[in-house]
Amino acid sequence: KEFIANHPWSDLNAAAVNDLHLLAFENAKKVNSSKAYQDYIKFYPESEYIDEAKQLKYKAEFAESIVPNDPGSYVEFIRRFPENPYVDDAHARIYQLETKENTIEVYDHFISNYPNNPYISDAWKNLYRLYISDYDKSTIESFQETYPNFPFPELIEQDIQLVGREMYLYKLNGKYGFMDAEGLPYI
Repeated sequence: KEFIANHPWSDLNAAAVNDLHLLAFENAKKVNSSKAYQDYIKFYPESEYIDEAKQLKYKAEFAESIVPNDPGSYVEFIRRFPENPYVDDAHARIYQLETKENTIEVYDHFISNYPNNPYISDAWKNLYRLYISDYDKSTIESFQETYPNFPFPELIEQDIQLVGREMYLYKLNGKYGFMDAEGLPYI
């Protein structure tokens, strides 16, 4: 820093700046904390290592925030660092942790507690499939009454139309499909 400040006209100035950036970046990597990377980004915004420093900062923020198997820590991470690229991983992990039992109750709980999670559609579909596992028309109608906010009403309509119909598996031109008793393909 002293050489750069005292010899701005020197031919070696650019090399000194580059060396300074490299040394400071190596020091930030030794500390390996989000604060160290944030400070580096703040003090050396013109550095050629800035993109790598940002990626390491994001990774450190994630590592410093997360308690494995604790959905609350992932929620807090998302709240504190909404622009961090690891937010997608946090959403996925919340979904995995909250629905690992694969029951109607856990999907219902997930839908109620995480309405903005990108995996909400998966939760709804899994809840629906578990609920109507007996594939009975009255069960499908019961689901429709119990969950009027189900975002895929076309699935309900499709299943109501198909329930009770005999379907047969067939193969044509190397592809499989289903047809009804009259030989009409199901699309």
